[in-house]
Formats: sequence, C-alpha cells, structure tokens
Amino acid sequence: MRGRRTAGLLAAAVLLAGCAADPPDSDATSETATSPQPNPPSSIGEAAEEEVGTDWKAGPTAPVPEEPELSDQQRTEMLRLAATHPHTEDSCEAAELTGQLRYTDAATGSRYGVVLLRNDGEAPCTLQGHPGLGGRGEHGHPFHIQVEQSGATQAEQAESAQAQHSPPVRLSPGDIASADIRWGSALAGAESEWIETLYVQLTRGSTPLPVHIGERGIIDDPDEPAPDISTFTTVRIQPFEPVDQLWLQQVRELG
Repeated sequence: MRGRRTAGLLAAAVLLAGCAADPPDSDATSETATSPQPNPPSSIGEAAEEEVGTDWKAGPTAPVPEEPELSDQQRTEMLRLAATHPHTEDSCEAAELTGQLRYTDAATGSRYGVVLLRNDGEAPCTLQGHPGLGGRGEHGHPFHIQVEQSGATQAEQAESAQAQHSPPVRLSPGDIASADIRWGSALAGAESEWIETLYVQLTRGSTPLPVHIGERGIIDDPDEPAPDISTFTTVRIQPFEPVDQLWLQQVRELG
C-alpha cells in the first residue's frame, strides 16, 4: 500500500514538473515573433536576355490595352522589385490612393523627382518603408528598369539599417506622403519607349498602384518636363515620408 502511494506521489511530481516546463501558449507569444518582419532595402540589376525578349524595341503590333483594362495579376507582373514592408490592418490600399510622379530637377546624367501619394479614402491609413517599383511603356511593354532602394549598397549599411526601421507615415483622408526618386542612364529619347505608367507597390505582396505619367494628378502643372524613364533606366527610390511644406504649397497653388 505504501509503495503504491509513493509511486503515485512520484508520478504526480513528474506530471507537475512537466507542466511547468511546457512552453507558453500562442496567446503569450510576443507579437514580434509571429508578425511578418520588413525586408531590408535591396536592388535588382540588369534583366536577363530571356526576360527581356526580342520585341522590346518594337512599336505596338496589336491594339494595346489601356491600363484600366489590366488585371491585378498583370499589374503585379510589371513589378521589378517588391516593397520592403509587409501588409498590416492599418496599411493603405492602392484603391484608396491617388499617385503622381513629379519631375523636380536635372543634373548631368541624373534626374530627380518625387512620388506623391494622397489618401483619397474615408479612413486613415499608413505607409512605411520603401515602395516596390515597376513600369509600363507607351507601347504596352513591361519595363526592365534597374531599381535600387536606398541603403541597398555596401557603402550605405548604416542608412540601410535606419531605413529598414523607418517610422510609419500616417495619412488621414486628404493627407499626402512622398518618396524621393532619382533616375539616370539609358534615358528615354526619340528612338526609345517612354514610360506611361509607374507601378508603386505599397506593401509586400499587394497589388501595385498605377501612377499615370503626364495626366492630371495631385498637382496640375502643364509646364513640367515629362519623366524620361525608359525600359533599362536605373531608378533609385527612397522610403515613404510625410510630404514637406514645399509640396503642400504647390498643391494649394497649382492643384
């Protein structure tokens, strides 16, 4: 009798010890351990020959579908580099935003501009990190631009770490965010296809926002030069930021 009681007590002790050693349940797991994490800024270089194909110099040989006729899958296929940050319940949706690419300055071999994004939805939303980018030409060809998200080069590791954890930009309805952009080399000209639509992916895995070039957008300025991005142009994009006062002033004056 005493042996059975002792065995029972030992079994209970082992059971309790096992319970104490069990890992915490999923409710106690930290959010950072389970939530998707942002990717560091990256880049994509020259496209492979098989990706480019043989007809990239040709004009349209068949009716080219207008951008609104494209499916979400076709828009996603235009991307060359994905956005760094995952989608969250607070993230802005492409359908809620109006986008515009503005040409701001030029130097030898380089052009400078800004991507403006306005929240036209009915609720606040957020943008964070680097957008993904792609392009479509006036003849309907997908562009094979070389894209660099700032901080992607070895000389910018400190900037990369900072940009990876850039603070979210909260947009109330009517607010505007910006992302500085620079492009150069293999620019569009008389014999090369000009960009018609810039595709801006807001979060990783989401359908990109089509930003139409040369159409009325957030700011209407008919004297502004057209962005001379072509199929092999190198494009560098900065993280999303709140729009500065200069752009807000231009929105009021020209919009």
